[in-house]
Amino acid sequence: MKNLMKIKTLAIVVALQFIALFAISQTAKFNYQAVVRDNLGNPLVNTLVDIDIRILQGTVDGTEVFAEYHEAETNAFGLVTLEIGSVEDLSVVDWSADTYFFEVTVDEELMGTSQLLSVPMAVSATYAENYDESDPVYTMAPASTITNDDINDWSSAYSWGDHAGLYLPADYTPELVEEDPLYSASPASTIANVNIANWNQAYLWGDHSGLYLPSDYSETDPVYTMAPASTITNDDINDWSTAYAWGDHSGLYLPSDYSPDYSNLVNLTDDQDIAGTKNFTGTVTVPTPVNEYDAVPKEYVDELLSRIEDLEVETGMKVRDASGNVYNIITLGSQVWMQENLRTTRYRNNVDIQYITDNDTWNTNTDAAYCQAMHNPDNEEIYGNLYNWEAVNTGILCPEGWHVPTAVEWQELFTWLEDNGFGYGGSGSDIAKSLSSEELWFDGFGTPGTVGNQTQLNNSSGFSARPASFMRGFTDNPG
Repeated sequence: MKNLMKIKTLAIVVALQFIALFAISQTAKFNYQAVVRDNLGNPLVNTLVDIDIRILQGTVDGTEVFAEYHEAETNAFGLVTLEIGSVEDLSVVDWSADTYFFEVTVDEELMGTSQLLSVPMAVSATYAENYDESDPVYTMAPASTITNDDINDWSSAYSWGDHAGLYLPADYTPELVEEDPLYSASPASTIANVNIANWNQAYLWGDHSGLYLPSDYSETDPVYTMAPASTITNDDINDWSTAYAWGDHSGLYLPSDYSPDYSNLVNLTDDQDIAGTKNFTGTVTVPTPVNEYDAVPKEYVDELLSRIEDLEVETGMKVRDASGNVYNIITLGSQVWMQENLRTTRYRNNVDIQYITDNDTWNTNTDAAYCQAMHNPDNEEIYGNLYNWEAVNTGILCPEGWHVPTAVEWQELFTWLEDNGFGYGGSGSDIAKSLSSEELWFDGFGTPGTVGNQTQLNNSSGFSARPASFMRGFTDNPG
């Protein structure tokens, strides 16, 4: 390797002495040619070389304004030809702004830097230094007065962040706080601009002071005083307006002379014959069923369901954890799996598991513990709980006779699913879709065969896996 590097070092020294012409095109590119020779001066023919090109501004140690990498092969004469600007955009270089230096590196070894003495005029011409605008439409537009200094200032201001709220709108009116106690105590302190505007408008209508009633006016019309309307207040009007907005509900009120008919009420104290439509009051007690079509109370049904569930657990059709949760199970191959995520809050020795409700406590805790996704207790019933390694490693997290599956057991399941056609499309190893439930997964438009694509095709195995989120310093929404 050391000898090879020496050959390339000598080769590039020779090559720099034979830098060929710069052919600048309108697409901002130029050609670079060099003959690569070994340390004896012989051309390296048909040889692959790795070349890094950099253009530096101002000095040999100046700012990099352009860089690109070439892997090239010398020809039968040792000549290598590169098109600078064919990999990266050379138009970013403002050739009129400064002097520039050309740096060449081979296999990460700097070979030399030399000044570009000829300015690539075809590229430099794209930067117009002076231009007289003659378009009358543009000249009349506000944009015609924008300068480079304006653009630079606006770009600088934009980089400071969002400060729109620091500027006052054209119609801004400052909010002043009155501190004069005499003014604050006077009636004038409550006068607003809208009051003044209204009074000015009313003044234009002419003198109509006599049309208003003074605040201490007393009604003297005997006809009005005797009418029911005389007792109507503003509060009554407001209440009636509110009620009117609720819709027509006149039929919901009883007239003042309404007299209820109790003749249809039945008091069940013993066996009675009832004919016609009757109203019932009190509590009806349904007896324990004896005959085939007897009605049963809810308590009876609940007790029956509880006993059925107990029998399912006892016969191995379901499994119950130490917290009393009952899980459906499924047999896949020679393995039996829960169809639901574990949600126990106790070990199988009936000891409570530590419950953590926030990220900070979880991150500093070193003992066995559990939480829910997003620390939301409502997620426990749907997605199960999240347990840390310390809880899993106790060996008593699962119900009696059950354990957390090992990597080997997971692989056994995957192999069985693949061998039995549960891969997407009936073949292959893409079995995630066949394991995932038909609900709760994000139903997106991803690659066919993924869990979120056409979720109605999920769960062909019946495994019913649900997206229960994770806990890794923080927890995310499930799904």
